[in-house]
Amino acid sequence: MKELGTVVRDGRIYLIANLAGRASAFALLPLYGNVLTPTEFGVMALLIMVNDLLGMVARMGMLQAMMRLYFDAPDQVHRDRVVATAHAMTLGMCLLILVLAWPVAQVVVPLLQIDGYATAAMLSLVMLAGNVLFGTTSNVFVIRKQPRLLVWTNVIKSLCLLVLSLVLLLVYDAGVTGAMLAYAVAFGLVAVGLSILEMRRSGLRPSRELSAAMLRFGLPLVPSAFANVALQSIDRVFLNILVGPAAVGYYALAGRLGHILQLFIAKPLSQVLIVRRFETLAAGEAQDDFHALQVLYLAILLLGALGLGLFGPELVWLLAAPDYAAAGPLIGVVALGYALSALNLSLETGLLYAKRTHLVSGVAAVMLVISGPLYWGMIGWLGLWGAALAFLALNVVRLVITDRLNASRGTPLIRQPWGRSLLMTGLVVAVYGGAMVSFGDTIGMMPVLVKVALMLTVTALILGGPFLEAATRTALWDLVRRRSVTPA
Repeated sequence: MKELGTVVRDGRIYLIANLAGRASAFALLPLYGNVLTPTEFGVMALLIMVNDLLGMVARMGMLQAMMRLYFDAPDQVHRDRVVATAHAMTLGMCLLILVLAWPVAQVVVPLLQIDGYATAAMLSLVMLAGNVLFGTTSNVFVIRKQPRLLVWTNVIKSLCLLVLSLVLLLVYDAGVTGAMLAYAVAFGLVAVGLSILEMRRSGLRPSRELSAAMLRFGLPLVPSAFANVALQSIDRVFLNILVGPAAVGYYALAGRLGHILQLFIAKPLSQVLIVRRFETLAAGEAQDDFHALQVLYLAILLLGALGLGLFGPELVWLLAAPDYAAAGPLIGVVALGYALSALNLSLETGLLYAKRTHLVSGVAAVMLVISGPLYWGMIGWLGLWGAALAFLALNVVRLVITDRLNASRGTPLIRQPWGRSLLMTGLVVAVYGGAMVSFGDTIGMMPVLVKVALMLTVTALILGGPFLEAATRTALWDLVRRRSVTPA
């Protein structure tokens, strides 16, 4: 199983890169959780939500288009031209965002019912410009397989954000406005630096033909990308309307902690898996190893979601003020939703490779239409728990639809072995549900010991039991033994 070694080797470096890029955001959670009230944290979450939604439109599908056309290019000269074209188009979009930042902020504030936060809203849009430019320029390191440069870039960005946030929130007590200013400056400085470096390498020589090809490939993905973020954001809109911004604060904290799954597992592994899929499919190589890796990928995602769910109350107790205790029990449900979302992205690769981008967008549009009534009903009925359960249900439905479409209209060589996958998922859901019924948000020595025992038992069953193929277990064990032996 040679692909397992490749994924682990490259994924480890991308994990470090993602940790470096997101470390400050998680390191700042105790600061936000103790300096900002739940209402202020909710306002900040709403502004970031708007940032994310507009960001999906502003990116124009450029990251996926650049990756797809980069590997189609015949030589490095043409590949650099692909990068230069994507870079130039991104710069134009960023300038437009900066021009429109203040007028759009005047619309956002009354829309979200957050009077008094117009400056913070404007700064969140300035941050958007930096974030979009940073996304394009840093993604070049991924497609060029330069993960160490990605690591250093993310380290610099995280340090800037951490220092600025500490100064603005602790020294100047600038609240939500200070938090947004820290993000805007950190992203802006690093993005401009990367942009200058990329212009020195590839120039700024956009190709009209490549621009058109990128838009043809990327724009059909915008509705899907927008819907992806909307599906993870619309819950906060309804929580704000039906319950209030403090509820958004609780839910946002649960979402931040559940998102650890993306940072540690989903993003670094998917960065390797998707690129390797494109490479091996283009080269006509066998995909057998990847079928087993899909099961292992889901196993790791599920174990991560279970760990976050079991110890969610303890995480909130450690990181935030007592006012945030309601967030703890929600983390497992949200994390499981993120796990299924990551698996869906892996299966979407088949549709992207087959250039069926309209199907990806169609699925996203359908899910977005369904999500409104579902969130409204579930939040009205169950409040915070309704939002979390609706998020999970939507990701289940979307995964099933994507799998069926990929099998019939995409790349059937990319598939998920569902027998083993469903058994693993059922086990994890049963254990998490039992733990929540038994302990809820109780903090104490006995609940922690029981949860540790449950976590170890489920891990042993999934990684050492019949859920994985024998060849996968053997390859995994050999990999662990090789890495545990140090040369004399």
